[in-house]
Amino acid sequence: MSRWQEFLRSQGARFDGFELLDFGDPQAGQGASTLLTGLSHEGVIQVSGVESEKFLQGQLTCDLREVDSHHARLGALCTYQGRAVATFILNRIGSDYHLQLDRSALPQLLATLGKYIVFSKATLRDASDEWVRIGLAGHHASELLGANFGALPAADYEVMPLSAGAILRLPGSVARFQIWLSPDAALDIWPRLKQGATLVGSDGWRLLEIRAGVPMVTAATQEAFIPQMLNFDELGGINYRKGCYTGQEIIARSHYRGKQKRHTQRAVVADAVERIAPGSEIHAAGEAAPVGTVVTAARAGAGWELLAVLKDDRLDAELRWGDSNGPPVRLLDLPYTLSL
Repeated sequence: MSRWQEFLRSQGARFDGFELLDFGDPQAGQGASTLLTGLSHEGVIQVSGVESEKFLQGQLTCDLREVDSHHARLGALCTYQGRAVATFILNRIGSDYHLQLDRSALPQLLATLGKYIVFSKATLRDASDEWVRIGLAGHHASELLGANFGALPAADYEVMPLSAGAILRLPGSVARFQIWLSPDAALDIWPRLKQGATLVGSDGWRLLEIRAGVPMVTAATQEAFIPQMLNFDELGGINYRKGCYTGQEIIARSHYRGKQKRHTQRAVVADAVERIAPGSEIHAAGEAAPVGTVVTAARAGAGWELLAVLKDDRLDAELRWGDSNGPPVRLLDLPYTLSL
């Protein structure tokens, strides 16, 4: 157990592995104006060295020339068939690049990058426990951070460097920030942020990502989707002018020939089912074959909200989760418009 996890346990946190379940009240955060959590369910791969930019530029869907100490980007690493091994937020602190992703997807991403980095003057390692990442979101998030740090990033994926860390602004209908700090600095700032926020578990943060329409690949969905199925062209996670990278031919062909017939949609299952897992199926009533796959899901009240990759021509069907007789799936609006 890391020092940070030990500290959060002293604050009442309950964990299941790296998943932060809650701070004693599973319903905390429902209707709260400002939320605070630890992001231990997300891992970090650090890439360092004089050729780290060149190496990553040939591997990732985003353009490394757009990533610096003040700007992060959404991106993906794909197979040669264009299937996403992982999706992540890529940022730079000092001379080091960091790929932040769902922790379950980290081992395969680390192994995949490790096959090719041996040919570059660069190194990579799991730095998940070296950086404490705190999530703060809601109506008073800017006020709380401003009182402790001063100026804040204003645009999505804009970064404000700190003396030893950074603050990232993320998309969403409410202000949403990640604070990257050393363990010592995090232990100092947490009590001050806690005074104006409600403590929530990982699902509280995941729910905000779902409402922002930003899907993240987990171990259960690795190599299941090409980035366009995840709406990455709408979210700025693909740069079609950057040049070659792994999977680029398939991804570019899907874009320019317009043959992609599946996209990520936001939805709700109102039934109080025990768990909706990534990789589980969405069906149309009365049909045996699935019409979609859950990418990510989080509890929302008595039910669940989720992002799922669905067939574009089945959106008007009577959708069900699990099988064709499962609980109803009702589509919700995304915060952006898809070009279907």
